[in-house]
Amino acid sequence: MMVLRSAPMARSRVSSSRALNASRVPALIKPVCKKIALGSGEGIGGFVDLGEAPTALFGSEATLFHAGVIDMPPRKAHPNRAATRAAVPPRLAATLLGYVEQLRLSLRPGTIVGGLRRRHIESYKLHLVVRSSVRGDRLSKTAFAEHVGALRTCFERLPEWDGDDVPTGVLVFAGDLPRRDEPLPRFLDDGRLVKLLQAARADPDPFTLLAIEFLARTGLRKGEFLDLTVDAVVQIGSAYWLHVPVGKLCTDRYIPLHPQLKEMLDDWLGKRPAGLRSDYLFLERGRRITKNRVDRALAAAATAAGIGHVTPQ
Repeated sequence: MMVLRSAPMARSRVSSSRALNASRVPALIKPVCKKIALGSGEGIGGFVDLGEAPTALFGSEATLFHAGVIDMPPRKAHPNRAATRAAVPPRLAATLLGYVEQLRLSLRPGTIVGGLRRRHIESYKLHLVVRSSVRGDRLSKTAFAEHVGALRTCFERLPEWDGDDVPTGVLVFAGDLPRRDEPLPRFLDDGRLVKLLQAARADPDPFTLLAIEFLARTGLRKGEFLDLTVDAVVQIGSAYWLHVPVGKLCTDRYIPLHPQLKEMLDDWLGKRPAGLRSDYLFLERGRRITKNRVDRALAAAATAAGIGHVTPQ
C-alpha cells in the first residue's frame, strides 16, 4: 500500500491527477496516523523518526484539502487526551458532555456527579498545586482559579437545569478560588517600543514583523488579528481601512490602515499560494496560524531587543 510520505509528494501526486477517490483518502491516511500516535512502527512507509511522521502526514492532508481532493481540513489528534477521556465513567461523561453541549448553544464557541463529595474537590485542588503547566512550571493563580471556577460554574448550573445527575450539595465555595493580583497593565514606552520594532525588522521571519507592527499600530487583540480575512482591507474614498470582524466584544468595526501596513499586507498576500480553500489571511503550510505562534514571535523579538517579557492584549 502506498503511504503519502510528505506534503511535497502529496502535492506532486495531486497535481498530476485528480482521479483519486476522495472518499478513500481519509481511510488511507487515518490508520497510519493512529499507528504513529500509538507508537507503532509498522506500516509507516519507511519513516525512521516517528516524531516527524505525524507532521508529514498532517501536511499531506492539508495539501489534499486545499487541492480539493478531501473536504475536511486536517486536525491534529491528541492520543493521550483521548485515552484520558475514555477512562471517564460513562454516566459522568454523559453528564459533563451534555453540560458542554448546552454551553455551546449560548457561549462563543470512578464516580458520577451526584456521588461527588467535598473531599473530591479538595483532592483536586491539591492536584492542581503540584500540576505542571505547559511551560513546565507550576500553575499560576489565574490558571488555578480558572480550573476551579469552571467546576464551580458547572456544579451550580446542573441543578438549575433540573438534570438527573446533579451534586447533592455545594461542592465549590468562593473561598476555593485564590485571590489574584490585579496589577495595572504596563504599556511599552517609546524607547522600548523602538527597540522591539528594530528587533522585529531584523528577524528573518516575515510574520514576526507583520504581527508586531500590526499589534502595535492597530491595537488589535491576537484573536482579532488572526481572524482577519483576505478581503479585510477596503478602500473608502482615497484611504484604506481595515475591517475587523466580530470578536470578543461581539462587534465589528473599521479602523484606518497605515500605508506601511497596507504594503506589508500586500506583500504577504503576494506570497500566498494559489488555490487555498480558506479565506483567512494568516495561513502557514495550509493551516491557520495560532495564537501561540504570535506569542512566540513576540517573545523572540522582545528577547532580542533585551526589553524583558512582553505580551499582546
